[in-house]
Amino acid sequence: LDFKGDAFYEALDTDMGSTVEICNYNLRERRRVRCIVQGNVADTYLKSMERTMLFPIGTVTAGEYVFFENRYWLITGYPGNNHVYEKATVALCQYLLRWQNENGHIIERWVNITSASKYDIGEDSNKAMVLPSDDFMLLIPNDKESLNIDDKRVFIDQNRKNPVKVFKITRNNDSFYEYGEHGGVLSLIAHRDTFNADTDNQELMICDYVDPDIPKPPVKTDIMAEIDATSPIVHVNTAGRKFYARFRGQNCEMLSDIVPHWAIEADFIDDLVYTSQDDYISIATYNEDLAGRMFTLKLTDESGQARAAEFIVKIAGLV
Repeated sequence: LDFKGDAFYEALDTDMGSTVEICNYNLRERRRVRCIVQGNVADTYLKSMERTMLFPIGTVTAGEYVFFENRYWLITGYPGNNHVYEKATVALCQYLLRWQNENGHIIERWVNITSASKYDIGEDSNKAMVLPSDDFMLLIPNDKESLNIDDKRVFIDQNRKNPVKVFKITRNNDSFYEYGEHGGVLSLIAHRDTFNADTDNQELMICDYVDPDIPKPPVKTDIMAEIDATSPIVHVNTAGRKFYARFRGQNCEMLSDIVPHWAIEADFIDDLVYTSQDDYISIATYNEDLAGRMFTLKLTDESGQARAAEFIVKIAGLV
C-alpha cells in the first residue's frame, strides 16, 4: 500500500507518458505536467475528438484546458481517481470564440462544438423569406465571463477574412456540468442568426461591436489590493505556499466579489509551480538550486483598475 502509486509514476517517465500543459480558462496560467493519454488512436470520427487522460491525483479540474499535440482540449468530465491515478475525459476545442463583455473588453475562449440540430432540415421559413437554421452545442469553461454570455451574438465561422455566419447564445445550462470543488463547464446552445453589416465587425470577429475608443476610466484608487500569507517564504520540495487576495475600500472595509489577477516577476518562473483558485494563489518549487533566491508577487483586480499590491517572496531550503 505504501508504494501503490510508484508503478504509475514510473510509467509517466517512460514513452507511455506525454508532457502536456494545463491551462486555466483564459490561458494566462500554464503548468507543464506528465500524463498518459488513452484513446489517441481512434476508430471513428467522433472518437477522434475525445481523449481520456490519466494524471497524478489532484492535478486537474473540469473547465481547465490541456494543451496536447498543439491543440487545446477542454476537460469536460468529473475528474475521478482510483487512489493510484486521476482520470479525466477531454474534448477537442475546434474554435476560438470571441465576444465583448459589458465593459467593452474582448473575451476569448476555446470551445468544443457539436451539432444540436440533428433532425433540423437547415432552414427556417415563413411567408416572407427563408433563413438558414442551425443549432450548435458549445462546451466552454465555467468562469465569470462565460456565465454572462447569455443572449450574446457571436461569429462561428472558419472564414476569418469575411465571416458571415452569426449565432445567438439562446440557452446556458450552468448547472448540468457543475462539479463543485472539481470544477465545471457550461453547455451553451447557439442558434443561427443573421449577419448585421452595420454592427458586426468582421475584422475583429466581434458581433454587436462597441468601439472602445473612448476615454479610459480612471484607476479606482479607492480600491486597494492586499496580499496576505502566513509567511513570505516558500520552502523547496513542500506543498505550495498560499497567498490570499484581499481588497479594501476607501474606508478600509473588506470588499468581496472582486476577481483577483496575479502576476509573478522572476527570471526562473519556469521552475515555479503555481495555480490560482478563488481568492488565493499557491506557489511551490522543487528546484533546490533556487534556495536563497527571491521573486515578486503582484496582485490587482481582473480589470487592472485597483491599486496594485506587491509582495517579496523568498525561497528557502528545508532545514
